[in-house]
Amino acid sequence: MEELLLKINQIFDDLNPTERKIASFILVKQYDLMHMSIRQLSEATGVSQAAWVRFFKRLGFTGLKAIKQCIGDALLQNSRDHDSEQQSYIDICRSNVREDLCQSVLEEHVLSLTQTNQVLDFEQLEKAVDAIIQAKSIAFFGVGSSALVANDAQYKFVRLGVNAVAFMDLHMQLTYAATMTEQDVAVIISNSGCTKDMLDVMETAKNKGATIIALTKYGKSYLSKSADILLNISTPEVSTRSSAMGSRIAMLLLIDYLFVCVANKSFDKYEQNLTNSRLVLNKRKKQKNANDSREGKQFENLDMHKTGAGQQ
Repeated sequence: MEELLLKINQIFDDLNPTERKIASFILVKQYDLMHMSIRQLSEATGVSQAAWVRFFKRLGFTGLKAIKQCIGDALLQNSRDHDSEQQSYIDICRSNVREDLCQSVLEEHVLSLTQTNQVLDFEQLEKAVDAIIQAKSIAFFGVGSSALVANDAQYKFVRLGVNAVAFMDLHMQLTYAATMTEQDVAVIISNSGCTKDMLDVMETAKNKGATIIALTKYGKSYLSKSADILLNISTPEVSTRSSAMGSRIAMLLLIDYLFVCVANKSFDKYEQNLTNSRLVLNKRKKQKNANDSREGKQFENLDMHKTGAGQQ
């Protein structure tokens, strides 16, 4: 049931007035719904039976019976776990208790990861994996904190030997998008799904025939409607001061999903590249450690020389 209520909350602002009546009833009176017929629901809300059925299908249920089964299963599970308590999630605020602040951040991140896993369509994930494997090149686009996610994605996929790029500069993003073809994949990373800069990049790449994969929050947005493949995230509803933390963590989770799934699906293709990148980095680390050790001994000898000179 948590997943059901989560989906309704995520799309609530995008619903029309009729759908909001239905959504509000389910959010507030899901227990009453268990004992009502479709006719009774229609009379209680002033909404037609057909509208109720359409809303059920929008949520992924075949009808009233299916949604009652979902709620019933959740109620049964809740009765077994009656000792569990719902955690409170707080935003950035004034507090002298650092442990509480750190705990709130941890809880927000855990909730973001859990909710994202619940709303993710794994069939869409599989399509994204196939598109990346078949692509000539893959470009990750984002601004602000999403740009950091894009850079992380580029680093991971370059290790596989994939022709992956990411740019912090918006002009470079637009320029590269204008050179893409139908053989390329553009991954547009935007929590809101309506950031103008990212929509411009998306439209540019799409007009060139590139496959568009969107990483964005669950619900309606121009980006989600325009994408060829949609990967949703979900984060707690908190103020803009800290909301980027939850969305960034959720996006990084999806990037890790993509990376691991791509690597495993074509392991024979990428195994040698992974091995080569690991070996060269390990070699570099050993060289750095050796250099640091030599420099440390030189400073040690210099200090001893100065100490001896001072004693004389």
